[in-house]
Amino acid sequence: MSIIQKIRDKYAALAIAVIAIAMVGFILIDALSSRTGGGAFGSNTTDVGKVNGEIINRVDFDGLLKRAEDNYTSQGMQVNEELRGQINNSLWRQMVDQKILDQQMDDLGLTFTQKELDAVLYGANPPEMLRERFTDPKTGQYQADQVREMVRQLKRRPASDPQRQALEDYINNKVIKDALRNKYLIMLMGGAYYPKWLAEKDNQDNSAVANISYVDVPYALISDSSIKVTDAEIDDYVSAHKGEFKSDEASRDISYVLFSGDPSPKDSAVALSQVEGLRAGLADAKDPAVFLNENGSSITYNDQYQTKDALQVPDKDSIVALPIGGLFGPFLFNGSYAIAKMIDKKDLPDSVRARHILVGTIDPNTRQPTLDDSTAKRKIDSIQNLIDHGANWDSLAAKLSDDPGSKDKGGDMGYFTADRMVKEFSDFSFNGKKGERKIVKTVFGYHLIEILDQKNIEPHYKVAFMAKDIQPSDETTNAANVAATSFSADAQGGLSFEDAARKHHVSVRTASLHESEYDVQGIGPARSLIKWTFQSKKGTIGEPEEFGNEFIVAVVTGVHDAGLPSGTYARLLVENSVRREKKAKIISDKLGHVQDLSAAAAGYNQTVQHADSVHFTSMAVQNLGNEPKVVGAAFFKGNLSKVSEPIQGNSGVYFLKTDGLISLPNQNNDYTIQRQNMEGVMRQSIGQSSPEGMHEAANIKDYRIKFY
Repeated sequence: MSIIQKIRDKYAALAIAVIAIAMVGFILIDALSSRTGGGAFGSNTTDVGKVNGEIINRVDFDGLLKRAEDNYTSQGMQVNEELRGQINNSLWRQMVDQKILDQQMDDLGLTFTQKELDAVLYGANPPEMLRERFTDPKTGQYQADQVREMVRQLKRRPASDPQRQALEDYINNKVIKDALRNKYLIMLMGGAYYPKWLAEKDNQDNSAVANISYVDVPYALISDSSIKVTDAEIDDYVSAHKGEFKSDEASRDISYVLFSGDPSPKDSAVALSQVEGLRAGLADAKDPAVFLNENGSSITYNDQYQTKDALQVPDKDSIVALPIGGLFGPFLFNGSYAIAKMIDKKDLPDSVRARHILVGTIDPNTRQPTLDDSTAKRKIDSIQNLIDHGANWDSLAAKLSDDPGSKDKGGDMGYFTADRMVKEFSDFSFNGKKGERKIVKTVFGYHLIEILDQKNIEPHYKVAFMAKDIQPSDETTNAANVAATSFSADAQGGLSFEDAARKHHVSVRTASLHESEYDVQGIGPARSLIKWTFQSKKGTIGEPEEFGNEFIVAVVTGVHDAGLPSGTYARLLVENSVRREKKAKIISDKLGHVQDLSAAAAGYNQTVQHADSVHFTSMAVQNLGNEPKVVGAAFFKGNLSKVSEPIQGNSGVYFLKTDGLISLPNQNNDYTIQRQNMEGVMRQSIGQSSPEGMHEAANIKDYRIKFY
């Protein structure tokens, strides 16, 4: 009987507990975000943001952050500042998008009936979590009746029952919300329509080819220094191009200097002395793992055999040539001094194929005991006895193995490397011989393992590394701190930031920061510095702040609220575009209304050029590059009889005359096929772009910078 079948038939409560645990993995955005607090930003410290006036509560957001971080931690991952920032921004985006979507669905009156819910839970396409836990591994059939009975039993329990609440949360905040989201997107996609008249127009346009004559007057003919751009012109340009420059997020500009506290040569000598002092102890150590741990090695002991290529250290040729017990070093490795000791050598395969029969003692999902150790041992001994007396391995595996992933394949695990299996399983598979069988105990229970094949047998090495990191001493750190403090005092005491930098012989760096960022260019993770910039006024100079081995002193040089940019920041963005517009006007004014291309060419000592086979669907023109305005002008019929008006392109001003228009044969004229293809593209685009479009249209207030 399979593990899944046991869960269904005997452990209904355990199945619900599994679901309750799985709930941690789901972001219960809707249930949490329905709680709201009062007051505006600045008076209500529980608000981390608003979406179209609806509050995102800090307590709810903190809860989601903790669950997400705990989930990473449970997988053995370290949640550092960089990862924490990624989690924060990802959850924020999910909460905002969900609120927008909920508001849209509420406005449209979208609902999800009990009949629709039953079809999802008990139909042919159930939610993935239920499908995984309630599918018969023998038949592959989803056991809807088992799910129906589970739901029926839980509904009889009190509303306060944790297992009932977990299931209801899953249904309400995962199943129903996903179904409503799909219904909403299907409704949007249903609006995709490609009319016949548009297909005919597209076919006509796409068949068009033009031959043109033109004059190119490059902007480079007018020097940049001769064009002055005023602040008013910058503001006018930004206002005229709001869609290009509008930002939903505030930003800050800073200048900063770094004072390094990296280890000095003296600090390096200390680390070298430390590791050399441990040489004799490493040579005599009977248990390398204990010795490395007791003496604080920065490289932990790896009890696995590795190939020469897998040893990611310098001087590996010298290390693998050591006799057993021999030492090499000290040598520099990743900011440490290390001494290597050869523990053992042997010839091993790089991959093994094995099969096994497992008598499990725990549930691999819940880690709860399923069978006592003595019973499991007697059972695996009996299986081995049957195999030794000629019983069919494949049949026994199918009937008795507790590994659902391999039992139907006769327990065959295929080829695997040593790091793919738990240590005890790998130790026998790689150290044993082909054809050998053995009972091995692991955390999962008892395995009867048979080695089927071993590939690429070559030398493997077990090496211990006694290493000491080269760390900055207090003296080094204090010196960097004193230098940074002296700089800050000078900069705040009258010297300009740049003059202070020259006095202290440090270079000034710049960075542009946004509220949602956690990294600063040139520094790395520095959320506290970003928070400080958003709490400070322009011109504020900070106190020294330590990041890694460096002390940073920064000054806020620009403050940009959400919306359109202004001042120096706007100039950086648009000055070249404004200058290009002014150059275009100078060229156009000089040449006036051009009647003849030769006259236009003579005005700037250029030549009349020709381009054949300019296609309507192209964005570029031969010898000109990406100039879509020129392409568009080529197909304007008014330019067949006269020279075009000046065309302000990407690289210059163009004057154009169309010499001829032709229409190539178009084989793509089956409207039914065109419509199917185009509407398919439209629906795909709707599915991908509609969330972003709704996000841009929403009124979103992000207050997270106050708290995180």
